[in-house]
Amino acid sequence: NDSTKHMTAYSTIIQGCRKDAPGAQAEFYDLHAQPLFLTALRLLNDEYDAEEAVQEVMLHVLTGKHLLMDTQADMARRMRRMVVNHCIDRLRKRRVRWKELDDKTPLPHAEEADLLLIREEQSSLLRLAIGSLPDRYRTVLMLSVVEEMDTDEISALLHITPSSVRCQLSRATQQLIKWYRKCTTERTTG
Repeated sequence: NDSTKHMTAYSTIIQGCRKDAPGAQAEFYDLHAQPLFLTALRLLNDEYDAEEAVQEVMLHVLTGKHLLMDTQADMARRMRRMVVNHCIDRLRKRRVRWKELDDKTPLPHAEEADLLLIREEQSSLLRLAIGSLPDRYRTVLMLSVVEEMDTDEISALLHITPSSVRCQLSRATQQLIKWYRKCTTERTTG
């Protein structure tokens, strides 16, 4: 049975990590690092900070043997939660940074681009718009939409009321809509 082999292989990796076996630690890292990095990147909006967050959580888990769990799914959930908490702590410490768009760079007209280019442009616009949100709005939005957390989970994690979560989520959405309309208006008139 493939799932039994997978669980046995994962158990071997965990046992190796508990004994400080470098090969096992490397395998553990390889299994978990990429999804954790993507979660951190969505929240921090900075590759270097995301890498640092993953490294710090990995180090914490691998030096705190009691944190290791025997199933990969449970371990992935625990580490995702740890990365989210770590990112939230970083955001609380970080000053709000504003990103500006270069208004001098014209966006291509839709009739000049094929469908793939249009989708890439829309994705880039959305990433820019999300990146321009204040940290608290971006964090709530990413936890809700990407990490699929509900209002109560976000509320508990951020230590704010559920109504504050809903309010911040609503404001983030309103700002994204406003930003997108502004960009598309500039594109059609420019």
